[in-house]
Amino acid sequence: MLKVMNGQRETHADIDLAEAAISNAAGFANATHHPLFSINATGVVDFINDAALRLFGYSRDELMGLSSMLLIPERLRDECQHILSGMMNLSPDELSGKAFEIRACHRDGHEFPLEVVLTAWDTNEGRHLGAAVADISERHSRQARLLRLANHDTLTGLCNSHGFEELLREQCENGNVAAVLMLDIEGLRDINDHLGPQIHDTLVQSIVIRTSLPLGFDTALARISASRFAIVLPQHATGDTVHSLARQLLDALETPFMINGHRLRVIGSVGYAIATDQADPEELVAQADFALLHAKRSDIHKAVPFDASLQAVAQNRRAVQRDLLRALTKREFVLQYQPQVNLRDGSLCGMEALIRWQHPERGLLPPAEFLPMLEQSALSVDVGWWVLNEALRQLAEWAASGLPLVKMSVNLFPSQIRCANLATEVAELLKRYDVAPAILELEITETATLQDGDQSFKVISELRELGVGIAFDDFGTGYASLGTLQRYPITTLKIDKGFVRDLITKQRDAAITRALILLSKDIGVTTIAEGIETVEQEITLKMMGCDCGQGYLYGRSMAPSDIAAQLSRLSPQTARPVARAS
Repeated sequence: MLKVMNGQRETHADIDLAEAAISNAAGFANATHHPLFSINATGVVDFINDAALRLFGYSRDELMGLSSMLLIPERLRDECQHILSGMMNLSPDELSGKAFEIRACHRDGHEFPLEVVLTAWDTNEGRHLGAAVADISERHSRQARLLRLANHDTLTGLCNSHGFEELLREQCENGNVAAVLMLDIEGLRDINDHLGPQIHDTLVQSIVIRTSLPLGFDTALARISASRFAIVLPQHATGDTVHSLARQLLDALETPFMINGHRLRVIGSVGYAIATDQADPEELVAQADFALLHAKRSDIHKAVPFDASLQAVAQNRRAVQRDLLRALTKREFVLQYQPQVNLRDGSLCGMEALIRWQHPERGLLPPAEFLPMLEQSALSVDVGWWVLNEALRQLAEWAASGLPLVKMSVNLFPSQIRCANLATEVAELLKRYDVAPAILELEITETATLQDGDQSFKVISELRELGVGIAFDDFGTGYASLGTLQRYPITTLKIDKGFVRDLITKQRDAAITRALILLSKDIGVTTIAEGIETVEQEITLKMMGCDCGQGYLYGRSMAPSDIAAQLSRLSPQTARPVARAS
């Protein structure tokens, strides 16, 4: 008997050989100790060998014809289904050989790390994916004992910052780096704070799965901080390839993540640097970081390359950083003091310590010349401690000279507010210089409190327990609400000079200023109006009930000797801080 198929005659011998080949293939697949299974385009298991059944703890009847998502922990299923749908749109060549790690779920419910190597093929019935898998629990355990604690991120299994540095240095030495990309994810901290670490950790693992998909076999992905990933592209990648990959990474994050019933969105930004023939690893990272900074500052988060137009800015930034470090070590920073006046009687009631830079070549620099760069620098904490120490040392010196003291206001950098030991450091300085806590007032911008609300509230509360005053600086210029005033135990509200400048000519500014003064009185907080330059402004603020004023009308920032002369004219009765909230 003969069959005619596709114009060819198929004999019984041909059929027997085909059936024998299928039988042998199935026999081989079941005999091997390597777990294997395959799924169709809808994710349904259409083949699984005995080794895979033993690995996952199922019988053949329990898996065949059912969704492969049974093998994935429930918390990751939505994301894995999303990834699987994306895979079905790729060609077999793009998928075959792709390897990755994923969390798998045994029939009894316990999870374990699984290494997956894919194979893809198309038939008349559609796309099929084959997976050769392996339980790598023992490998994870061994690596954790040896290297992973030092070089790998325990949550994702990726290289950590140290491991990334080693990898990049080795790749640069071998001339095998085309580019370095930095991917920053915004929104992770909020998710951790509001939904808990389990949801956060699952989200991070899901992000790794998504961002791994566009990467080639020889591309390295590392998690170098809680919200930042680094990617090293091999030498054969081109500039167009790099930008295309950066866009793919951002596109992969646009679709919301579905985790434990929560629809979660994150925002990604990418900065990247193309390597030269003599690639320096530190320079590449610095360039990619700088490009990332520009990407995050843009109106829409995007992929930004480091190019020649940024080179001069980056060089200037590094030069300023070096100069700032020199200024701190060579004692080039100095403090000047601007008086604060009681509007009721015109007496000196306080002063604000203002940092200046006595540059060896450019002379005395105002804060606008260096503070923005300093605030972004890791040096801001050290400089902040120096300012606080110097202000209290100066108070102690005046007290030792017999001068009556008034309240000293000192600005804090946002980085200092994030220091858990801030209150302890302040308490030690107060004790060292024998300064009463009520004499010190620390100024904090409302923006700094919003960046990390829980931490700032904890720190401010600890400072108030010491008896130190807390002032909100530039209130009304940022995003804080009136509820912020209710929550934080502040003692002083500083009205921004932007409202004071047009107080006489703009009814809106006058109304806002009046409302802030009335609100402050209701909650027992002292008000200080900044930027007073004219008698008319002073009179208006006095009629509104504002407690204190600060500005050029009373004096610019002064050297310590000039302030000492003003203190010497005060009597002990007048040299008392304006009453404020307890």
